[in-house]
Amino acid sequence: MVQENAAPKSPSGNPFIMIVVLLVFGLVLGGFGLHRYNLGKGSGSWPVARGKITYAQAVPQKVKKSQEYRASLKYTYTVNGSSYTGRRITASDVYLKTLSSANDILRKYPVGGEVSVHYDPANPGTSLLESGIKKNVYVLFGGAALCILFAVAITVSEIKKKRLMA
Repeated sequence: MVQENAAPKSPSGNPFIMIVVLLVFGLVLGGFGLHRYNLGKGSGSWPVARGKITYAQAVPQKVKKSQEYRASLKYTYTVNGSSYTGRRITASDVYLKTLSSANDILRKYPVGGEVSVHYDPANPGTSLLESGIKKNVYVLFGGAALCILFAVAITVSEIKKKRLMA
């Protein structure tokens, strides 16, 4: 028995799933980007406390089948008599392609060295060593925009297909 009214299946599967995945991925990337942007932007006016580096190491990480490195730090600082431990260098730390690139960053922060710690006065446990917005935040925004743009393009394409079939 043949069904004449059955819609032909797309060889690429259900476009609805792809649209949802792209939208979710775009929103997640955008959320991370917005959080890091706001953190970097706000940090420019944060007060500064003296801190001390307690740990510094280049941490290897597999990223897309290649080895990359992140400069990993820990530092302690005190605000209004309370001690805190921070880990962030900037609002958006990145993985670096080479061990020497990560070590270049770590040279600025030797274990035992004193540092200026920018901390959020509303939440002193939130801190950075380098305030401001870094350029890599905009990569997150670009990725989010591309995901949403592709989702819109697929949606428009599917709507046009359905109109042609009607």
